[in-house]
Amino acid sequence: MAFINTNLRHVGTVGQGDRCVLPGVAHGYVCAGYMGKFPDDTHGTAIYGTAIQKFSLTTDGNATNVADILSARRGPDGCSSETHGFVVGGGLDSPGTHLNSIERFHFATDSDSADWADMTETKRTYGNACSSATHGFTLGGTDETGTTKVIDKFPFASQTNATAWADATTEKSGGAAFSSPTHGYSSGGSEASVIVNVIEKFPFATQVDSVDVADLTLARGGAAGISSCEDGYAAGGVTVGTNPANSAPLWDRTVIDKHSFASGGNSTDHGDLPVELGAGAHSQAGVSGTTHGYSVGGIFSRNIHNHQWPREQIEKFAYANNVTASDVGDLQQAGSANPTGTNWGMDNSSGHQV
Repeated sequence: MAFINTNLRHVGTVGQGDRCVLPGVAHGYVCAGYMGKFPDDTHGTAIYGTAIQKFSLTTDGNATNVADILSARRGPDGCSSETHGFVVGGGLDSPGTHLNSIERFHFATDSDSADWADMTETKRTYGNACSSATHGFTLGGTDETGTTKVIDKFPFASQTNATAWADATTEKSGGAAFSSPTHGYSSGGSEASVIVNVIEKFPFATQVDSVDVADLTLARGGAAGISSCEDGYAAGGVTVGTNPANSAPLWDRTVIDKHSFASGGNSTDHGDLPVELGAGAHSQAGVSGTTHGYSVGGIFSRNIHNHQWPREQIEKFAYANNVTASDVGDLQQAGSANPTGTNWGMDNSSGHQV
């Protein structure tokens, strides 16, 4: 049985797939993402980032820019080993251009990423990333031709291209992913342009397809996926429908769902993200600490014209308490607080932890 030990990142029984590896004890990382448009968020050229930003999981505070990935992009997946972060796929600022690269950066040296390997033939954006003790996995995502249901698997220890491990229940993208010691999970997201509430899981050790095991409290896409050793969390997300607080045609939610790995039942409400201009957030990076989860960056629709505002906030919630998350810091690209001005938050970034 796995258990939390705040002094060790790898805990539980030693062996592939049965160690609790994902909660970080020292730092969280956020890579790349959409940072808004210049001169405002309704006109001009979209700005995609290359930054690898780092923040402390032991002391609240702002992130710092410590390195860069190889190219500016939006929507990569993020996997984490005990020594490295892996940035998988993503979309370039050229419309419809996606990547199949897997890049690796070192947690200890704060150095730029390097090309590590490739995904399968499918180039992907907005997939769902999971991490076992030894491998990274990505479920679904969107490429130039549509959406896929392939689950890719690649090793952390060797520079080897990904292989097709199994299939999701259906073609999907934009869900919140979490990882137990033995399984990868995808929750919510879009299936054939329909936002769903499905929680599905697949085993790390056995090459079998994913199965539907439970439901979120609310169907939504773009939630941040966060993992403790016992539970998975889906923070925020977006639904189609008018937000009564600001009349935006997309409703960015605040709800944080909790799904028990042991019981496998439907998720329960575990609190909320803070409200900003009448909205929550979607497309945040999820970062997993030992006692707290972090929802970082993201974006929200703020008015009837669907003008969207990238967010710079680092928001933290306790696994032990059902309360509203706290704003504990900002990403470095934080811009004007004026919602009609330039915004330098980050949305659709990859999240990592060590």
